[in-house]
Amino acid sequence: MPLSVKKLMSLLSPAYNIRLVAGAGGIEQTNIEWVSIVEDYDTERFGRQGRLVITSGMKYVNDDIEGVLTGLINGLIKAKGKALIINTGKYIKEIPGSIIDYCDQKNLPLYTMSSDFYMNDVVKDIAELIIRDEEKFTNLGNYMRSILFDTENLSSNIKKLALYNLSIDDFFCPMIFSIKNEDYKENINIVINRINMLCREFMEHQSAYFKYVCFQYENMVIVIVIYKYEDTCNKYIQHIQYNMLDMLSGNKMYIYIGHMQDNIHRISDNFKQLLMIKNAIKPEKPLIIYDQLIFQRLLTNVSDPQFLTDLYNNSLGKLKKYDKEAHTELAACIAAYLECGANIKETSNKLYVHRNTINNYFKKITGITGINPLTLEGKLIFFVAMKTEALFITPH
Repeated sequence: MPLSVKKLMSLLSPAYNIRLVAGAGGIEQTNIEWVSIVEDYDTERFGRQGRLVITSGMKYVNDDIEGVLTGLINGLIKAKGKALIINTGKYIKEIPGSIIDYCDQKNLPLYTMSSDFYMNDVVKDIAELIIRDEEKFTNLGNYMRSILFDTENLSSNIKKLALYNLSIDDFFCPMIFSIKNEDYKENINIVINRINMLCREFMEHQSAYFKYVCFQYENMVIVIVIYKYEDTCNKYIQHIQYNMLDMLSGNKMYIYIGHMQDNIHRISDNFKQLLMIKNAIKPEKPLIIYDQLIFQRLLTNVSDPQFLTDLYNNSLGKLKKYDKEAHTELAACIAAYLECGANIKETSNKLYVHRNTINNYFKKITGITGINPLTLEGKLIFFVAMKTEALFITPH
């Protein structure tokens, strides 16, 4: 996963004598995009965010070093820079105390390094570590794809968990970002980049164990989050939902959250069930949580889907056909009855008819379908038929 500043510095050669002197509150930051040497603080625009900067101050040896360093630090913070390394000894003899205090205040990690080494060597080593970490992230994505789709080799793939610093005890939760907006479909990388940015932001502020994988699958974006505590996943969902309001509004995109406490052995089945739910239901809100869809899950796990189709055709479907031919509203009566908790008085109030009229409707419904909605079995059949219609039946 993305390197933190702290981890990156620990991987560098001890010979560089790189020491943290301020900004310890920011050393767990991740999402380090690149590293560069900056010597002209006036013209530097920090176009690329997430940088780690190294400087010697050679251009400002006769200037107010406190003032110029403050300007450099402000520019770095504005561009969401990750850390500053100052090559001390030759041009900047020591770091002013006010600069140390300022970096502590801003939580910007400030390091010093020995002037006995070329800054280019440090840049080269850091760049190699960033590239290597990005390759590991790509490899982890490929690994999770194999877990999801290559079920024939699931056992052998699971044995490779340790290679990716994952544990058999970790929880794995799949998430499907279903894109409806045509602009987003044509530029799916916009969605992927937003998700990656939000995931990394979440990691930076999350003390609990958390990893993720993000990749495109057909016209969807798949995210697998990996964690040890369910509360971590709930916080992540809140973070994503809050920060993607613009994409979720107006039915532009829907997020389907899979079962939150599945292990690596179940993640493939979990994903397939989530995909089935995604293809079956007509979502009423942008965030759909699998664990909350009790009845929908029950129906999508029926081994013989034709059974549900037949049940619908012989109950609610038969009523709708009759309504169309006879210009009645018996199906609407059943829907209102079930929505009112099978309370005839409330149903009559809802439909603005006398309760005797409701009873007459029910006699007619029983005659048409052979199912009495006043019995527990009848209520259940019509309820299942309504849910089946919502999940599987395409309106004509």
